[in-house]
Amino acid sequence: MRPVSTLLMVRHAESTANLASRYTWHDHEPLTELGHRQAREAGRLLAEQYEPSHLYCSRFRRARQTADEIAAEVGLPVVEIDGIEERCFGELRGKPWEVYRTAVADLDIEEFWHHRAPGGESLVDVASRAAPVVAGLANRHHGRQVIVVSHGGVMAALRAWIAGTWRNRPTPTRNADGFRLDRNGSDWMPPSRLFDT
Repeated sequence: MRPVSTLLMVRHAESTANLASRYTWHDHEPLTELGHRQAREAGRLLAEQYEPSHLYCSRFRRARQTADEIAAEVGLPVVEIDGIEERCFGELRGKPWEVYRTAVADLDIEEFWHHRAPGGESLVDVASRAAPVVAGLANRHHGRQVIVVSHGGVMAALRAWIAGTWRNRPTPTRNADGFRLDRNGSDWMPPSRLFDT
């Protein structure tokens, strides 16, 4: 029997765009001062509650800064990887969140998951690129606990992918929080709480 692989999925801490309740203009928007503190606290909890062997993150600056703060607590190098970056919102870049909420207000739930802003991605698109990445990490690190710092849209898409359905409303993930994904052989367990506190 193959040992269980555990992915410790962490959403980046508060960014300047989060603070302004809007989508990011570009990939290089940073964390706020609060975000740095949130990320360091997440790192402290990860160090206390787990024994991670590797630390990966998306190439976006807010994820890298979160990972750097976590790294200072868990003592691991940070490795940036492709495929787990935030959903592209196309023409909605930099726009207030309310603009998107208005655009999808009349969609049923399956239409919502498949909705693309002009020039952007749907959450189903995000799952299609992110799922093979996380599966690859689980395959590469049998029996290990691996930290993966990503984004809210990615994590919502992965939850639906694990559940195998696009008929449920997305589960939001708070900044610097996340969920635990355990894989036993080829079978994924339902996501569970990341932190005990």
